[in-house]
Amino acid sequence: MFDPPFPENREPLHPRENLEICLFRKLRLEGHARGGLHSWLERNLSSGYPILTTNYDTVIEWDVENLVFAPVGYGESGIIDYGVPDQLCFPLPSAGPRLDGKSNRLLLLKLYGSMSWSRCENCAKFLLETIYERGAEDAIIGRGKCPACEGTRRNAVFVPLVGRKIPNDTALQAIWKKAEQVLSESRQIVFAGFSLNPDDTDIKQLLDRACSADNTSKVTIVLNGSHPEIVKRYRKIYRDRVESYESGWVQYLREQ
Repeated sequence: MFDPPFPENREPLHPRENLEICLFRKLRLEGHARGGLHSWLERNLSSGYPILTTNYDTVIEWDVENLVFAPVGYGESGIIDYGVPDQLCFPLPSAGPRLDGKSNRLLLLKLYGSMSWSRCENCAKFLLETIYERGAEDAIIGRGKCPACEGTRRNAVFVPLVGRKIPNDTALQAIWKKAEQVLSESRQIVFAGFSLNPDDTDIKQLLDRACSADNTSKVTIVLNGSHPEIVKRYRKIYRDRVESYESGWVQYLREQ
């Protein structure tokens, strides 16, 4: 394949600043999918149903802050609970009520971490920052001072894409522990957009442990079309409690 020459007089490419910001700013649900997601998130918030995700992106946070809680927006509502103990974080994520005076929060457990989270190398406090349409650069590339100790070196907090998906720090370990608890207690579970790849051994072991509590009576796998091999993977864990929904996530949201 012919590779064209690199353009002359081009500004240096800084991948963390140029590529990641451009990419993750685009990770939002657009058009007809948004209304269904908005209603679904509101129901989860009012009912107390937790959400687990292996995505690094911040689609859910963006929707919560800008649509579910539109009067405030920009990551300031206090609605989201990430399942990380308060003593590990700065500022305390559950300190005080929501800005609208209500107490219920959306439990969002990001098993692999988030693009906008960082940990201060100096004081080891986690900054579980949300990302929104503008102003997320500091969170993504670790710029700016730690509000707890004024330290300037911050590390990203997420599980690597390759290899075993083992949580590698105390915040993620707390999230996985909370995820096992809520999965163990859940009577109904819906999986969407997750194929349960055989290489995801740590997720499979998490589901196996939670399933052993024997409290789950129904598991729905949301698919785009017929994928018997994916359903078979889930049935190895949940057996006859699994049913498939083959019309996709957008249609599933419309019917809820």
